[in-house]
Amino acid sequence: MKVFKTKRGLNIPLSGIASEKITTASLPKLWALTEANWQGLQPKILVHEGDVVFVGTPLVTDKKNGIVVGTSAVSGVVKEIRRGERRKLLAVIIEPDGKREQVADLPTLSVNASPEATAKALCQTGLGLLFHRRPYDICIDGTRIPRDIFVSCFNLMPLAADFDFVIKGKEHDFETGIRILKNIAPVHLGIRPTQTNAEWISEEDADINIFDGPNPSGNVGVQIHHIAPTGKNDEVWTIDPAGVCLIGAYALTGKLNWERTIAVAGDKVTEPSYLRILAGSPISEILANIPLKETEDVRIIDGNPLTGTHTDVDAFTALRTTEVCAIAEGHNKHEVLGWILPRFKDFSVSRSYFSWLQKSKAKSLDCRIKGGKRQMIMSGEYDRVLPMDVLGEFLIKAIITGDIDKQEALGIYEVAPEDFAVAEFVDSSKLELQRVIREGLDILRKENE
Repeated sequence: MKVFKTKRGLNIPLSGIASEKITTASLPKLWALTEANWQGLQPKILVHEGDVVFVGTPLVTDKKNGIVVGTSAVSGVVKEIRRGERRKLLAVIIEPDGKREQVADLPTLSVNASPEATAKALCQTGLGLLFHRRPYDICIDGTRIPRDIFVSCFNLMPLAADFDFVIKGKEHDFETGIRILKNIAPVHLGIRPTQTNAEWISEEDADINIFDGPNPSGNVGVQIHHIAPTGKNDEVWTIDPAGVCLIGAYALTGKLNWERTIAVAGDKVTEPSYLRILAGSPISEILANIPLKETEDVRIIDGNPLTGTHTDVDAFTALRTTEVCAIAEGHNKHEVLGWILPRFKDFSVSRSYFSWLQKSKAKSLDCRIKGGKRQMIMSGEYDRVLPMDVLGEFLIKAIITGDIDKQEALGIYEVAPEDFAVAEFVDSSKLELQRVIREGLDILRKENE
């Protein structure tokens, strides 16, 4: 067991953290597998509107290799195949019948299976969508065996779900899931110092590493960087602890159960807490169980405020969603004198406001940028919150200018958009750093694959 102490980073205390209370939602009226679940793959639809499906029925396959990448989590009827421009597949929407019947020929997961058989079985059941692969931060396709598998057991992003609480009572599922993953490749767990005595962590089946430092030390990319960095020709898989539990539960019971416990957080939520739902449920169903305080001037986020996706009540959650947040947009706020006010309630990185004296007090922030876009300032502000040996500012410049050689030399294969979330928060130039990283990785993947 190794201990990694990181000093660079920033903890952002937002109000509206979910309390340790769980509500169970009923089966949703609609369920969907959306494009957010197959990032980096070329989806091909396998069903038609009006088809009857069961739990585990293949819905989407990858055009490149024909491997199933998405299955149904419910039994029912395909209500809609939603497409966008140029017939791009956006979602498969199913109306559940409430029976949750499962197909009979789903493969089994065994702790004694070969790496190839285990990877194939994960994809055929749809559980492969729980993984992302590095480099490029995209979905796995099941045709390649990774060098390593990484699981970050904590997340320090503001309003993120507490995995200790989420998987409480599912320790056996977690341990079984780790043993299944161990069949494929060595497994590395990243934990906090306070998790060293957690019952659900087994040192026999995984390499355990302690990360002690501010956000984003819980990012799996930061942990990979310190344990075993990725290169151009490496492939590693990542998955969250709740996903490991789903794999373990399937291995133990042989039944696909996509129920997940997510945090519903934010200061616009009436009672921030946890909700047990079916992954892929509508946002509207979530907010029906844990409603908002108000519906105007509210931003709903699938994920946490720094790395999540701006969504609405008509959308569906992704299978990997761990939290849904609601915070103020800030469109209806008009401040006299603006930035010159002393501000005791706002958050400031540079101590521009007196609120820095109240370090531990949670702040209520909105989505305003509070400044206009300007030329990139080479001040080292990214490096102060990026606990990786990567020159963040130079890497961003190389991506913007399209210099692929510099991008590779500066370590683009080691990063993902979420690793730059805190840097984007503190960026005085107001650049969309996560979008820049995403575009750079997509271009490199097209060049290399």
